[in-house]
Amino acid sequence: MYRSEFDKILAKGNIPKAIMFFGESLFFIDRYIEILKNRVQPDEVTTFYNFDYNFQSAKSSISQGSLFASRQMLIIKSEKEIANSELQELIKIATSSEDSYFLYIFYGERSPKNQKLFSPNFVRFFNPNFYESRNILLEESRRIGVSIPIQGIDRLIYRTNNNLSIAVQELEKLSKLQTTISVEEIDKFVAPPIDIGLDNYIHYFLRSGEYRQLVSYIETQSIDEVAIFSYSAKYLEEIYYFRTALERGKKLDSLSVLGRKLPPKVERERVEMAKKLDLKLISKLLYLMAEGELNLKSGEVKDKKMFLIQKLIEIGKLLK
Repeated sequence: MYRSEFDKILAKGNIPKAIMFFGESLFFIDRYIEILKNRVQPDEVTTFYNFDYNFQSAKSSISQGSLFASRQMLIIKSEKEIANSELQELIKIATSSEDSYFLYIFYGERSPKNQKLFSPNFVRFFNPNFYESRNILLEESRRIGVSIPIQGIDRLIYRTNNNLSIAVQELEKLSKLQTTISVEEIDKFVAPPIDIGLDNYIHYFLRSGEYRQLVSYIETQSIDEVAIFSYSAKYLEEIYYFRTALERGKKLDSLSVLGRKLPPKVERERVEMAKKLDLKLISKLLYLMAEGELNLKSGEVKDKKMFLIQKLIEIGKLLK
C-alpha cells in the first residue's frame, strides 16, 4: 500500500501486528517507525540489523510478550531479504499474540520479493514531491519554534536537493542560532547542492593526495569553495565512524555504522578509506577542513580559490 492508505488505517486507530516498510524515502521510513512506537507504546523494543540478525534470538524476543504479559516490538532492519520461512514464523507469533508486534524494514535497492507475506500490511515510501517537502518542513519549523518564510523553506529544499532527512537536520541546526531565519541565512549557513560526481573526486584526493583533478572539477562545475570544505568534512566524518568500527572489530556495514544505508559503491569507498587512514590523521584532516570552512565564512579571505588550493596542498601533503 501507499503512505496515504497507511495513514487512513492509523487514523482509524488500527495498528497492524506485523508490517513491512520499504522504498526510496529513508525519512518517511524513520518517521513511521517512530509513529508506530508511539502508537504501540511497547515495554521493550528489540532491533536487529542484517549483520547481527539471528532467527532464534528474534523469535525469542517477540515471544516475550506472551510469556510475561509485556508489550514487545521486534524490528528487523536489513538490506538483505530474510528467509520466507523465518518471516512467516515471526509474523505468526506477532499476529497470534495480543502483546507482540513485528516491523520488518527492507533497505534493498529493489522491491522485496517477500512483501506479499505481509499482505496487505506492507508500505512503500516514495520520496516526497516539492510541495510535500514544503509542508513537512513548515510543520517541522513550527514544532521546533522557528519562524521561516515560505521562500526560506523553498531555498532549504533546493540547497539540500529535496533530501528531507538533511533538510530537517539543517533546520534544527539553524534553530540553535536564532528563532527567525531568513533566506540570506540559509544561503550563508547551508551548503548548496553537490554534484554526485564530487564524491568521486574527493575520494581520489583523499586516497592519493593529488589535488589538481579536484580543483579542475570544482572550476568546471562552479562549485562554491565553502561547500567543498563542508562536504569533505562530512565525508571524513563517515570515514571516522567506519575506522572506529574497524578498530573495535565490528562489521563495516553502513546501516549499522552510520544508521543509514549507503549505495554499494560509496560504501566500498568509505571502507577503503577507513582502512587507509588512522583516527589521528582523520581527526587532523577534519580540523583542517573545519578551519578552512570557518575562514571562508568569516569573510576575511579575499581570494577564495587561491585559499582553497593552498589548503588542499597542505592537506595533500599529509595524505602522501
